[in-house]
Amino acid sequence: MKNLLVSLCFMLFCMPTISIAASVNPVVADKSPAKPAAASLERDEKFIALGQTAHFNVSDLSCEGDVGAKELWLDGMDTGVRAIGCDAEQKLLVFNLTRTGAVVNKQTSEAWLTLLRRPFAANDGRAFERDVSISLRQKGEVFATGSGKLKLLDKPQVWEGALILLAVLGMLLFGIFKSGLIRDSGLPPDGRKENRPYSLARVQMVWWFAIVFISYVLLWLLMRELPGIPVSALGLIGMAGGTALAAAALDQDRPVPKTKGFWFDISTDENGVTLPRLQQIAWTSLLGIVFLSQVLTQLAMPDFDASVLALMGISAGTYLGFKVPEKQGGDAAAAPEPGGADDDGKAGYGVQ
Repeated sequence: MKNLLVSLCFMLFCMPTISIAASVNPVVADKSPAKPAAASLERDEKFIALGQTAHFNVSDLSCEGDVGAKELWLDGMDTGVRAIGCDAEQKLLVFNLTRTGAVVNKQTSEAWLTLLRRPFAANDGRAFERDVSISLRQKGEVFATGSGKLKLLDKPQVWEGALILLAVLGMLLFGIFKSGLIRDSGLPPDGRKENRPYSLARVQMVWWFAIVFISYVLLWLLMRELPGIPVSALGLIGMAGGTALAAAALDQDRPVPKTKGFWFDISTDENGVTLPRLQQIAWTSLLGIVFLSQVLTQLAMPDFDASVLALMGISAGTYLGFKVPEKQGGDAAAAPEPGGADDDGKAGYGVQ
């Protein structure tokens, strides 16, 4: 009987204690990384665009620390754009999407080059916009993610740029085909302005003006800010203008022959095709194509080094130097004897 009572007491008071102890599990801290908060544009903002301010609603936003350390990444690429405002109460983070004042380096430049490439067919055939993923980072850690649309070109701004280009290029074309913008001054023997020969120096001056102007407008449309013009581009425009002025001065008192066609006029003098002229044509054409290619692929005007400018200067100087004997020959042939060169000849004259 005594043993029975001991057994009952053990079951009543000791077994629950053992059962409770067995049901308690140790608490293990969750070491998995926190899920990034959701980021979305303000309700009235439909696009992210260069030159505009973007407001992001970020759940669980913290404004502690340096606000400028918060980074905007698009499609996994650092744009160089940093936050300019943070409101933890409104859960609002503000970015000014401009490359002026942004972190500009090789990485961010390549990011914008990738984002802005092919603006006229950027997203499944839809012009002017591209779907992008958005991530907000600080000290290398992603604290918010989302998605949105990047506006590459603004249609009103495209129309403005197109009108500017059409107006200026239209005036250039009118000058070229109707008013002799790229022809020599003076009149040929038949007295008709449309028969004046073409001038290599003036063609070169118009060429560089058109290339730099078109590049400037295209970069303004894409980057939403006025692009800088490299010193080398200014040097090329100035060199072309100086060459045209010097050539005009050398040909001032020279008889004007009748044109024999664009290519013949710019590549020949009284001795036929000359190396200085071909050199001018070749280098001017090549550098112009490289210039436009750089603008379209790198979204920046190329800054040619000093050796390229020196090469163009040497080419221009050689071209002008060979015009001096042309002028001397022209002075000697100012009053040709009967039986000399006919009106269509180029004897005694070097086309500018």
